[in-house]
Amino acid sequence: MSKHDLQNIAASGSVADKAQLVDALGALYLVPDDVANPRERTLMFEILRHVIHDVEMQVRRKLALQLADKSDPPHDLILMLANDVIEVAFPILEGSPVLTDEDLLAIIIKRAIEYREAIAGRETVSEPVCESIVATGHGSAIATLLNNPGARFAAETLGKIVDLTASEPDYQELMISRKDLPDSIASRLYEQVSDVLRAYLAETHPAVASELDVALSDAVERALEEDQESAPAPIGAPDWADAQLPIAMVHALEMDDVLHFEDLFQRLTDLAPSQVSRALYDLGMEGLAIACKAVELDRDIFGKIFCRLHGQRPLTRFRESAKFTSGMAYYDALQQENAQKMLEGWRAEAAPERADA
Repeated sequence: MSKHDLQNIAASGSVADKAQLVDALGALYLVPDDVANPRERTLMFEILRHVIHDVEMQVRRKLALQLADKSDPPHDLILMLANDVIEVAFPILEGSPVLTDEDLLAIIIKRAIEYREAIAGRETVSEPVCESIVATGHGSAIATLLNNPGARFAAETLGKIVDLTASEPDYQELMISRKDLPDSIASRLYEQVSDVLRAYLAETHPAVASELDVALSDAVERALEEDQESAPAPIGAPDWADAQLPIAMVHALEMDDVLHFEDLFQRLTDLAPSQVSRALYDLGMEGLAIACKAVELDRDIFGKIFCRLHGQRPLTRFRESAKFTSGMAYYDALQQENAQKMLEGWRAEAAPERADA
C-alpha cells in the first residue's frame, strides 16, 4: 500500500477505512528499519492514536498481538491497549516490556480478574506486583503467579499465601514446588501439609524438616511425661467427636480418603449406606446441599465439601465458576425445615434396609 493510499484512508471518515488503516500501519511497523525509518514509525503511531478507538475489536486485537513483544511503541498507545477489553489487552498485559510496574499496579486495582491473570503470567513479575495480586485474594490469579517461575515474591507475600492455604489447599502444592521457597515459609508449610507433601518438603528443605521433626518429637515426649496415665493415642483415623465431624469430613476429602468421608457423612446424617450414595452422588449437588442443610452444617464447610466432591481442579478456579456460585445460591435459598423433611423421607425409605441389617 502506497503512502498516497494511506493518506486517502486517513482522510476518510469511514470506520471500515480506519480499520484498513490500522491493519496497514500495523503491518508496516513490522517491516525492517531500513524500510520504515524512525520518523515514519513515529508518524504511524501518531495516526494510530487518533483512529484506534473507532475500529472493531478484532482489528485492535491484531494490532495488540503485533505490538505485544516490542519495546519501542509509544507508552500511551500501549497503555490504551492494556486497558481495552480483555481480548485486546491480554497479549499486551502478558508480554509488553513497555508497561511499567506503576501501570500494572493501577490495572490490578481497577480491572477484573482476567487482567490480573494476564499480568501474573508475565515473563517476570516484580515483588510489588506480586504483592498487589495476592492482596486481591483472587485464587486463579494467585495460582498463576505461583506457577510462574518468573514471579518474584517477598517473604511477607508468601506468608500471606500460607495464611490462605487453610481455605485454599491447592496453593500448598504450588508453593512447595517453587525453587525460591525460603526456609521460613517451608517451615510454616511443613506443619500444615499432608504427609505426601511433607515428604517432598523433607527432600527439598531437609534442614527445616529435621528441625521440625525433632521439635515435634520433643513436644510429644513432654506431653507423655505430663500425662503418663493417659491412654495411648489410637493409630489410624481419629475418632472424631460429633462436634468435630464437619471438620473431619473436609480433612478426609483433602487427604483423598473418600471412603472415610462417606463413613463420617453417614454418621452425621444417620442415613443408610444406600442413601448416602444417593445423597452424595445420584442427586448431585442438590442432594449434598439438602443433607448438609438438614443437619445445620456451616455454609463454609458445605462449600469446601461441594468443591472437593463435585468440583473440577484447580479448585481455586472452580470456586469462581458459575457452577459453584449456583450451588452456593441453592444452599442459601434452601429452607432448613424442608431439607429436614426430605432427609427424614430418605431415612424412612431405608427403614426396611436397616431392619434387615
